[in-house]
Amino acid sequence: MLCVDRDNDVGVKLGVRTAVVGERELLEIATRYATLEPEDSDSNAMFAAIKALRDIREEGLGDAEVALVAGTPREGLEADMKILKELKEVLSTGEYDSAVLVSDGPTDEQVLPLLQSLIPVISVKRVIVQQSRGIEESFVLFLRYLRMLVEDERYRRYSLGL
Repeated sequence: MLCVDRDNDVGVKLGVRTAVVGERELLEIATRYATLEPEDSDSNAMFAAIKALRDIREEGLGDAEVALVAGTPREGLEADMKILKELKEVLSTGEYDSAVLVSDGPTDEQVLPLLQSLIPVISVKRVIVQQSRGIEESFVLFLRYLRMLVEDERYRRYSLGL
């Protein structure tokens, strides 16, 4: 299981160095991150990767491991180069013949060609958070994303075109 945080929220907000390999290590980071940023989908992706790892082990589908690699806050080429470097680091820790990408959205999935240049990716698991959506919740969520489009430098360039 390979979890990707292209904008490195986890590393920046927790001050941890990535790549992270191992269930115990990732569980500790996911828990700390969920406590710090409970509304961020990166924690859900990390927990989903851990669950998928446990499912593979329970079903006896072979040896598996979980890892987190991260890019940089600016994303783009710089982030992709860092992810590639970290993936090489992860692959050097064991003998891996394939990967499953666990992602919280299309931004992280943009690195799929990079991953496939080093290891076959046999599946992509996109984590979508389930919630009850009342009118109030939808409105609050809409406003949050609208604010993000205006205030967050990463998304401002897209909203300017709109």
